[in-house]
Amino acid sequence: MYGDANSEFNFSIGWLERFKARHVIKSYRRFGESGSIVMENIEDALPQIRAKLENFDWKNIYNDGSDKVSLWVIGKFANSRCFKHVNVDNLNCYYRANKKSMDDWIIFSRFCSLV
Repeated sequence: MYGDANSEFNFSIGWLERFKARHVIKSYRRFGESGSIVMENIEDALPQIRAKLENFDWKNIYNDGSDKVSLWVIGKFANSRCFKHVNVDNLNCYYRANKKSMDDWIIFSRFCSLV
């Protein structure tokens, strides 16, 4: 049944699609750089990466979800219309203004000093 090429057991496309939907079976196709990765190379490199990470404290290793940083909002205007009747200091975020509405080294250095 499983490897028999002469089996008379055939699936219709509709049946197969419903089966996959019922059992939440999905297929993903990788594009770009992620599609060119060889998983065996990653598995071989993991022990080396773990050995390098042993030199750091767990609090300094990110991507584990334990580090909670307050939200930073960078707007174009110091007194934005959306904050007309709102005290920005009472919000649960840091609001900074920059002419280009983007991060620069001054704002980033303030962020690093608070973290």
